[in-house]
Amino acid sequence: MDEPVVEERGVEERMAGGRNDGATRVGNSVRRRTGQHTPAVHALLRHLHAVGFTRAPEVLGIDEQGREVLT
Repeated sequence: MDEPVVEERGVEERMAGGRNDGATRVGNSVRRRTGQHTPAVHALLRHLHAVGFTRAPEVLGIDEQGREVLT
């Protein structure tokens, strides 16, 4: 499944902790590097939302730098 490209611009705030060189916040979204597991994680997150589970992040797409964008 092709991910939509997210072009939201704003100030990037580095978030503490995590792996993959950390994550950044831009507005109301979080960006982080993708990996080989990303398609499976995105499928799981979409499934959770489809069945009404709203406490997991929502996949918004991929940004211009190739990072995943989540709520």
